[in-house]
Amino acid sequence: MRLELKSYLANEIDILLSWITTEKELRQWAGPTIFSWPINKKQLFNYLARTQGTYPEAIIFKVIENSNLIVGHIEFDKIDWINKTTILSRVIIAPEFRHHGLGHEIVNIALNSAFNVFRFNEIKLSVYNFNTAALRCYKAAGFKTIDIIKDLSVNEFENWSTQIMSLSSIEYRKKRI
Repeated sequence: MRLELKSYLANEIDILLSWITTEKELRQWAGPTIFSWPINKKQLFNYLARTQGTYPEAIIFKVIENSNLIVGHIEFDKIDWINKTTILSRVIIAPEFRHHGLGHEIVNIALNSAFNVFRFNEIKLSVYNFNTAALRCYKAAGFKTIDIIKDLSVNEFENWSTQIMSLSSIEYRKKRI
């Protein structure tokens, strides 16, 4: 399967909406601040608006496979165009394509774009500690843990810890040699 990153179109947000069926899934995908449950089209339209302008604060991609089927989503967020840094955010794979190794391929395609097209110097990300598949994927791509934030309040009954990870363009290029 050949994968590509392409910009989201507003008429495709129903696909993304269909992948997030619980409040826990929303929190795991998007973190605690950008969306509220239940997620809806208006929130996603506002989310996509962040990609506008010469120097957008985010670049949001759909991941398509060779038949143009959308199989995933990935984003560069909080872009600092002066220092050339970004945060890899909101990575999700369509439910029917999960557990087939696509995460590795999607992250690698995104990193290639980040370092070779957009010329970012550093990429950071946050991942919840219980998300072991994502942690393995990011470590395999070269990310290193630089901080751990313990016991973030998810709701009145749960706390989740988060790893902050980083990958520089220099480390990325060394890994590819």
